[in-house]
Amino acid sequence: MIAKRTFVFLFVCILSVASGARTSAQNIAASGSLRMQADAPQPDAIVGMPFVIGGWAVDLNAAAGSGIDAVHVWAIPASGPATFLGAATLGGARPDVASLFGAQFQLSGFSLTANVSLLPGSYVLAVFARRASTGTFDIVQQVAVTVRGITLSDLVPCSAGQVPRFDGTSWGCGDGAAGPQGPTGPTGPVGAAGPVGPTGPAGPTGAAGATGPSGPAGPTGATGPTGAMGPTGAAGPTGATGPAGPTGPAGPTGPTGTTGPTGPTGPTGATGAAATSPWISVYTTLTQFLASPPGDFSFESVSSVSSDGAFVKTPTAIIVTSGGTYNVSWNATLNGACSIGVIVNGVEAPALKAGSQGGPVQAAAIVSLAAGDVLALSGREGSGCFITGDGSASGSVSAAMTIVKIN
Repeated sequence: MIAKRTFVFLFVCILSVASGARTSAQNIAASGSLRMQADAPQPDAIVGMPFVIGGWAVDLNAAAGSGIDAVHVWAIPASGPATFLGAATLGGARPDVASLFGAQFQLSGFSLTANVSLLPGSYVLAVFARRASTGTFDIVQQVAVTVRGITLSDLVPCSAGQVPRFDGTSWGCGDGAAGPQGPTGPTGPVGAAGPVGPTGPAGPTGAAGATGPSGPAGPTGATGPTGAMGPTGAAGPTGATGPAGPTGPAGPTGPTGTTGPTGPTGPTGATGAAATSPWISVYTTLTQFLASPPGDFSFESVSSVSSDGAFVKTPTAIIVTSGGTYNVSWNATLNGACSIGVIVNGVEAPALKAGSQGGPVQAAAIVSLAAGDVLALSGREGSGCFITGDGSASGSVSAAMTIVKIN
């Protein structure tokens, strides 16, 4: 959504983003006078929900401050529609950016904690920054990540040596009795033999008793209790092997041995090519009046447009050249009681209509468009409809519209 908004800056500095990251010329996105870098997450990172998106963005032509008034983040899957993760909090301290571009850009950091539910899989995070002087999203940086599934330990975090445990009513943490032994897994490779310990001293040898004659073998009686162990006599000759007795019950499972050291991490694979999304952003600085709405407003300026030929601009309309799902947003400054909205092929889109008694007004929505559809910003109702600059400077924007293809 393109709008002038006031943010309460609650930067509980997420130190892993604000202080751990540093600017790198290889990772900085550039568009005209705009510069942006997404520090976190790193490209090809594996993240669990929730996770933090952070970085910085500046307009080097800004008269004061960072020159950026909004940062929006979308998650684009390999297939299916994109998901809006939210608008980032602005104003984070970035001394590294100030040292690179000047003290004016000290408070150029942004951060967003993504709490929107995402299915496990691969995504491209599209981070859009809006230029404050035109109210248009003129730069985007894309970061590939993998979202992992949620485990029981994510839902019930426990201290070392404890495990999640269900008591029939709720989950908690505890040592608990060991459950039944699961099936035996495949045997792993044999590890290297450890060093042989020293041999203990030999005990004294007892006197050998006389060997009696062997009697006939009688039936095996019940096993009596084990008596006390006497002294060991001399080893007699080995007798014939008797029949094997029945297998006794298995003894209890011994304690688990310590985990061996983790092997070295393999090399990181090459980063895949980043996806791109077609977009166009137009605006007007003219004061325009519609005496008897409905009627269309004109846009004399193109702020930015993707180079893929996805859009054709006329004086009062934008034509899309391929069908799909689009994020359409607009903003204007009204001088009079009227309503404004986007029309598609001359038909009003209700979700993109807004009215006012005067002052700033805007609307945004995700819509499905077909190839050849024509979009225009139109005065819809009222006795007279003015759009005019906001008065902050000569030539200020009176209306702007941005269209981004997300699927």
